[in-house]
Amino acid sequence: MKKLSKALLGLIAAVAMLFTGLATGTAAVADTGGQTNNTYSITIKNGTEGYTYEAYQVFKGDLSDSTLSNIQWGDGVNGTELLAALKDDETLKDTFKNAKDAADVAAKLSSDNVQKFAEIVSDHVTAAQSSVDSPTNGKYVISNLAAGYYLVKNTKVPTGVDAAYSKLIIKVTDNVEAESKMDKPKVTKKVKDVNDSTGAVSDWQDTADHDINDWIDYKLDGTLPADYDAYNTYSYTFTDTLSEGLTYDGNNESHKVKVYVVNKGADGKEVETAITDGYTVDAVKDDDGKLGAPYENGTTLTVAFADLKSATVDGGVKITKDSIIRVTYQAQLNDHAKVGSTGNPNEVTLTYSNNPTKEGTGTTAPDKVTVFTFTLNVNKYVDSVSNKKPGAKFTLSKLKDGNWTEVKKYDSGTETTFEFKRLDDGCYKLVEDAAPAGYNRMADLYFTVAATHTVDQENDGGNLELKSLTITVTDASGTELTSTDIQKFTTDMTSATVNISTDIINHKGSTLPSTGGMGTVILYAAGGMCLLAAGLWFGLRRRTAR
Repeated sequence: MKKLSKALLGLIAAVAMLFTGLATGTAAVADTGGQTNNTYSITIKNGTEGYTYEAYQVFKGDLSDSTLSNIQWGDGVNGTELLAALKDDETLKDTFKNAKDAADVAAKLSSDNVQKFAEIVSDHVTAAQSSVDSPTNGKYVISNLAAGYYLVKNTKVPTGVDAAYSKLIIKVTDNVEAESKMDKPKVTKKVKDVNDSTGAVSDWQDTADHDINDWIDYKLDGTLPADYDAYNTYSYTFTDTLSEGLTYDGNNESHKVKVYVVNKGADGKEVETAITDGYTVDAVKDDDGKLGAPYENGTTLTVAFADLKSATVDGGVKITKDSIIRVTYQAQLNDHAKVGSTGNPNEVTLTYSNNPTKEGTGTTAPDKVTVFTFTLNVNKYVDSVSNKKPGAKFTLSKLKDGNWTEVKKYDSGTETTFEFKRLDDGCYKLVEDAAPAGYNRMADLYFTVAATHTVDQENDGGNLELKSLTITVTDASGTELTSTDIQKFTTDMTSATVNISTDIINHKGSTLPSTGGMGTVILYAAGGMCLLAAGLWFGLRRRTAR
């Protein structure tokens, strides 16, 4: 084949651009500085320092009207070795088994094989035709390229950042400018919110509110790169950091880490399948505070695959580039949990292989969720809010699973302010078990607390916030009371501690009449009535006897 049609080469170009990680290029004007004496440039939009891009000519030919004819192997590859490797590859050998030269190979390229083709080409390059190792005005420009098809790969990426190596096939028949679209894994973390009183459970979201001792559901989802199949082995590690207010118990079957591969079923819905082997779980407590704020004295939870490709999955289910690797577990809100707007954060990063041909890893930016909890303050007064007096005893209970469960009891009788920490939304009952001597007890107080907070930080300004607390006074059945003299609550959302407050005022009870005066008259009258009743009874008895 001496000449390929324009249509075929156009298809190859489009396919190559689409499936190898660069957006479709556009012809650049001559003042880009890349075109001199029939040479061209590839401009990659990427302003991050630390990358090195090299271009290897895979195919060359005679250029006319943006079309190459008389296709030959380019100057950047060993064509003989490359052709042999294509025929030997398990996934490509049937496609290229009859290919005899560069033109035959070019004619067989398609959307199904161009990515794998780029990986194999990368193993059989010779010398780069041009390279660039620093950006100018947010762009890497590879200059002085003759017309042809090029493998463009980055041979160096910045260390310690979320970056992956890429291998790209790109057509150069003019100056080309393209976006850098290196494919790399992503990780997300979510938490669930549960109302103990109503049983309502939220979807997976970015914040929640919980009370002390709650077991909180967490989920980590990691994706895989489009070139996952190009790796012989693939390291993959979740590093999850819990703040001090959260306790992980890896010995409890109900709460410990579980790992799944998630694929799409025939109906498009997620199908979870357990990964039973091939990973390790390690939980390390930060006893020396090295993690730093806000995670000092917290826990680092690591779920690590030395080689994800060798993991054991129930039923022999395959892990593919389209799979999600999912980690779930529960952590308990403990008595170190921070109350208020600071919340109790928890964040995850994902460290992954980023070079199919060499060792190397990248690490994603962290994704964070936060759990909030808050305080109820009850202030005890007698007669008025200017007169605090000890002697009261209180019990706060919460409705859980249809039963009132004690939250905390104060029974010493010495306090005038009663603090109930680490609460969340739900239905509550406050009972005054005893009032100061000489004063009436408060009637049982029923109320509900509703909290609003960030659900999705990406669509909510990037902030994880406890936004509001709403308190509703109810009767014992949960029906809202609307009279003007119901118990009043206030909320303080400006304080870092975030609290709900209410003032309980006792008043003196009714007293027995004192000796003498009206009291004596009442007693005498009562005594007289008793005597009169007795006399009538005896008189009737005598008459009956006669």
